[in-house]
Amino acid sequence: MAGPDLLQAILDSPTRHGIIVTDVDGLIRMWNKGAARIFLYSDEEIIGVDARALFSPDDLARGVPDQEMTNALKDGCAGDFRWHVRKDGTLFWADGMIYPVRSRDGKHLGFVKILRDATKEKQSDEANSRLALEDSLTGLANRTEFRNRFVDMAASAQRHEQSLVLMLLDLDRFKDVNDRLGHTAGDALLQQAAHRMRAVVRDTDFIARFGGDEFVVLLPDAQSPQEGGSVAEKLVATLSRPFHINEREVQIGASIGLAAYPQDSPDLDQLFMKADLALYRAKAAGRGVYRFYSAQMDAGAHRHNLEHVQLRRAVKDRAFTLHYQPQIDSVTGKVSAVEALLRCSDPFFSGYPIEKVLALAVETGRMRRLGLWVLAESVRQVRKWQLLGWPELRLAVNFCHIEFTDSRFAQRALELLARMGVRPGQLDIDISEMQLAAGMDAGELVELARDGVSIAIDDLGAGGLSLKHLLELPIRTAKLDLRFVPDIPTDPRSCAIVAGVSQLARALGIRVVAERVDSEQQAEFLRPYCDAMQGFHFARPMTATDMTAWLQANGANSPASTGNIASPA
Repeated sequence: MAGPDLLQAILDSPTRHGIIVTDVDGLIRMWNKGAARIFLYSDEEIIGVDARALFSPDDLARGVPDQEMTNALKDGCAGDFRWHVRKDGTLFWADGMIYPVRSRDGKHLGFVKILRDATKEKQSDEANSRLALEDSLTGLANRTEFRNRFVDMAASAQRHEQSLVLMLLDLDRFKDVNDRLGHTAGDALLQQAAHRMRAVVRDTDFIARFGGDEFVVLLPDAQSPQEGGSVAEKLVATLSRPFHINEREVQIGASIGLAAYPQDSPDLDQLFMKADLALYRAKAAGRGVYRFYSAQMDAGAHRHNLEHVQLRRAVKDRAFTLHYQPQIDSVTGKVSAVEALLRCSDPFFSGYPIEKVLALAVETGRMRRLGLWVLAESVRQVRKWQLLGWPELRLAVNFCHIEFTDSRFAQRALELLARMGVRPGQLDIDISEMQLAAGMDAGELVELARDGVSIAIDDLGAGGLSLKHLLELPIRTAKLDLRFVPDIPTDPRSCAIVAGVSQLARALGIRVVAERVDSEQQAEFLRPYCDAMQGFHFARPMTATDMTAWLQANGANSPASTGNIASPA
């Protein structure tokens, strides 16, 4: 054996290593059986092919193959420790070196690369590295990984001029569980608590366990430190729900202290001390709460937390009432509909606008429940009026986008109407222009409209609604709010807008209802342009009892006066 045959035999002998010989341009001229086994190509498929075909797309984009050959020429060899691509597209981790090949007179002839498949070792090393940075009980990060991640997140917050909120969390009454049920139960509780916390925070947030029942959460990309309050509230709520350990129900809770980078401190140790101080204050306040290090932010967060607690209690106790305001038909002057308006009777919210109360209901997840109560109560009351002598009286009810995320909303509403004996065509569901413009899911609206319910755009003029919504959505009524067309009828521009909206709506078969009509001059101007009007000029919102008396005096049996009709005392 001599010559090329001997050389090939030598190359093929180390079967666990791949040996690849290229020319100066990187074209493969020879390789051994080990390389064929690793890369899965036959000799016929690979000889003459550019060795760059064996590199990953990321390495190709970064010019790694050329850099590897350059380093080998300069230093006599270069490491090849990276992912390579097999014929079938799978990746493997190479552990190898590349050397320049020279003739006896020093002429550069090409390169030889010797490598092996070290994927298992690579994966094992990475697994060990993860274990070194991971809490073995909960699978969360540990202290070491927390410090690594804080450095990265703090740098990002500084670059983007944002806040990084640090939350220090302790489980309340955890020691009692450990002492009473044993360490195995305590471990199970910690695992369940970690799972709940993961479900509450965003994917971009970071949770670590520091040991025992102490956890830390990092919230990056915060526009302001106050954003941490809503997350802290969710964590307190989820950890306050009962746990089930060994078929036993266990009730604990959580206390949280918050500090913000860089507002409270740019130094991690100082920031941690301030979050710890805030945690101490939370525990002193009775546990099951959160506190900010900053006194000013803490006062605001405490108030917000109290608002949420009070709102949940108000919904549970049904501390709400409905008032009703009539809509007057522009042609007949008679009552055509009543709008149900929610009022909160809880003393805590006595100075709050109802819009603020509703926003809190959305934040606390109580809006669906509250909305269904409003619908049931108002439909029941309108049916009473229909039976008392106003059979064609319609009902208008305001809803928010959160309620339509319930996939059974339309079904529930239609079942309620059928049970109460109110026709779907006698219900107007009002949804604000702003919410429609924000791209809410209109699937439930479409289903309701298909069964005869009238869909109305409320607060028309608030801005943002595209004209295509008038074509794509099943809108039957547009409610024109006079706040957005002031000084009717003295301002020619506002008058022109009303005339234009009316002409467009009627061309599309859409009714127009004018809201906030406060004077006879406004009413007189609007009658030719609007199908109905509503406002203090006709009646203020009133209780169901007062509305009954008002209907008896001004309802469908006689035309409503064109003068200012006051609500009954």
